[in-house]
Amino acid sequence: MISADAQNIALESMAAIPVIDFSLLDPALTDTISGLKIDAFRISALGGLATELNEEWEARIGTLE
Repeated sequence: MISADAQNIALESMAAIPVIDFSLLDPALTDTISGLKIDAFRISALGGLATELNEEWEARIGTLE
């Protein structure tokens, strides 16, 4: 999945952000995401609530059939 070929496929098919050096990829494909400002992406952190969230998900959603 991290080969240049696989990264090109992921970029072309779903605009996935590559995890390898862009110089290894098709320049026509990397142009489509060249304007992204990764430092402006929103991130979330649940801190200590992550465990509680996972337990609730397992109890309420994970058991649905």
